[in-house]
Amino acid sequence: MEMIPKKLLKEPLIEVIWEVRFNIPGLSEVLSGILYSELKQTHQNLKIQRLPICAIPFSIVEINPSLQYLPKIRIESNDSLLWQIGEYNITLNCRKPYIGWNRFKESINDLSEIIKNSGLITVLSRHSLRYIDLFSYNIVPELSGLQLHIHLGSYKVKNDPLQMRLEILSNNVRHIIQIANPVTVDLPDGQQTGIIVDIETIAIENKIDWFIIWDQLELLHESSKKLFFNDILAKETIEKLEPEY
Repeated sequence: MEMIPKKLLKEPLIEVIWEVRFNIPGLSEVLSGILYSELKQTHQNLKIQRLPICAIPFSIVEINPSLQYLPKIRIESNDSLLWQIGEYNITLNCRKPYIGWNRFKESINDLSEIIKNSGLITVLSRHSLRYIDLFSYNIVPELSGLQLHIHLGSYKVKNDPLQMRLEILSNNVRHIIQIANPVTVDLPDGQQTGIIVDIETIAIENKIDWFIIWDQLELLHESSKKLFFNDILAKETIEKLEPEY
C-alpha cells in the first residue's frame, strides 16, 4: 500500500470548500444575520456583502438549477476563511494559506453548531468536501504529471487545452473530479497559470442530519486524500512537491 504524505512543502492547494445543502428556501437573509452575530464573537473585522444574485427574483432562481446554489451573501474574515449563504446551501471556504485539516474541521463543526442551534434547518439533502489544486507548469508541465492518459485515435493529448469531468463511486462516497488546462487564477501572491485539479467528495447516505456530519467528515477527507495521492498524482509529481511522511 502506498504511503500518503502528511504534508506537501510545495502546497498546490488554493481553496478548500465544505458545503451543506438543504431544501428550505427563503432563509438566506435570516441565516446570514445569525451567522454574522455568532461568528463576530470569535472572528475579528468580519465583512458582510450582498452578492449580485440577490437582484435576481426568487421565481427565476427557483426554476433555474444553475442559480440555486450560487452564493447570495458572503461573510469574510481577515484570515483565510469566508462563509457563503445561498438559497439552498451554505459553504465554508478556506483560501490560501490553508489553515490545515484540524482547524478547518473545527471551523466546520462551529458552523454546523450555529446552524443546528438556530432550529431553522433540520433536514439536509447532502454535504461535501471539495479541494481545488493549481499545479504550475514547472511542477506539472503536461498531463503526464497526472495519472491521466488521453488518446483520440493516434493523437495523444499532452498539454493541449482540456476540460473534463468524471464521477466515481467508491466506499460510500461519490467523487466529482474536474481537470482543466490551462487555467489562470488570481492569488494573493499574483496571477498563476497551470493545471487545475478539482475534487469534490460527497457522502452517500439516504438520510443526513447534523448529528452524523461530524463522523462523515473524516470519511470525506480520507477518501479525497487517498484518491488524490494514489490515483491522480504521478509519483514524480509528488516528489516535486516535497512530501513529508
